[in-house]
Amino acid sequence: MVRVSRTEAQSWGLAALSRRAMAAAAAKRSDLRHAIRVTAAVGVSFALATALQLPQGFWAVFTAVIVVQTSIGGTITATMDRLTGTVVGGLIGAVAAYLKALFGLDAGLVLCGVTAVTAFAAAGRPKLKVAPITAVIVVIATPHDLGPWHAAFYRVAEILVGGLVGVAATLFIFPAPAHRLVVSRLTTAMNKLAQVLELYAGILKGESHKEDVDEAHRDLREVIGKIETAVTEAQRETDSHLPGRHTPERAPRVLWRVRNDTVTVERALGAVQESPALNRLRPSAICLIEAQIKRLKNCAEAAETHKVVERGTLLQHQAEFEATLQLLRDERVTVSLSADAAAGLFGLVFALSSLTDNLEDLADVVDEFSRPSAQATPEAVP
Repeated sequence: MVRVSRTEAQSWGLAALSRRAMAAAAAKRSDLRHAIRVTAAVGVSFALATALQLPQGFWAVFTAVIVVQTSIGGTITATMDRLTGTVVGGLIGAVAAYLKALFGLDAGLVLCGVTAVTAFAAAGRPKLKVAPITAVIVVIATPHDLGPWHAAFYRVAEILVGGLVGVAATLFIFPAPAHRLVVSRLTTAMNKLAQVLELYAGILKGESHKEDVDEAHRDLREVIGKIETAVTEAQRETDSHLPGRHTPERAPRVLWRVRNDTVTVERALGAVQESPALNRLRPSAICLIEAQIKRLKNCAEAAETHKVVERGTLLQHQAEFEATLQLLRDERVTVSLSADAAAGLFGLVFALSSLTDNLEDLADVVDEFSRPSAQATPEAVP
């Protein structure tokens, strides 16, 4: 029997704990990097606000916390929105405070008036959502030794300091271009779509996956929504003349079409009825779905590596599927189908064919990710 000393046991325990900690840190690497960026931005904003002797320098710190996002484009967007809202709210608040002092207006009425004007301006305009807050602060929280115009100026200066520090932190501390987020989320979405199609192939084989399919579609809606946000942030980076790879704006639209086709396939599978025609068509339909799965996985791999998509045998399987259907028509097998059975069968045929077409478009979109921004070609509107 081998005896282990307490010291050896402790060292092994610490080593195991260290490995688990390192694994957890690796899994949360992006979160840790974001935390470091925010912390650095807060520290620098506080130091600058103190050095510049800003009267309410804490607004620079607040701004740094708010604007630092997980991507460069997101930070630029948040900074521009906050700065725009601050300028508008500061000007309106300064005018209101000046008129209040000049004519001796009631503070409550002025406050309500300013709130009404800025809230109306901010309705439906995300860039102005902080305007009401800034205007109210200028009216009721102006330091006694500052006039309204000076207070508005300092408020804008404080927001500008925090915003610029936030952008700098995102640019230089573990820089995270939005393009990376788009690619990461696009890859996730395509892999999830492949999983959905695997469930559909199982359904055609007689398996039941209804609950799994519903959960997968919920996840897909969330992921594609995040892709839309990331594409907008990437476009902001491009507009700011930051270097980087081309991010096709139509990527989320094409992905939505693919996802909607998978929903149509699911509905068709729910409506299709057992029949001799379906039994004849089932093997080629399963082969087609498996080819579509392969195409999605190829797209995901190409997106990750910034390479051109390997097209595979999808179009060949689509042609074989259509040939099988035509053979059924020639043999008049489909003539004996009831109206409901025919609707279900041809609904499945249409859905799978539409999915193939949109997977071709998706492959073209993924190919665009492999091009540097300067070589990107103009996008066609789908």
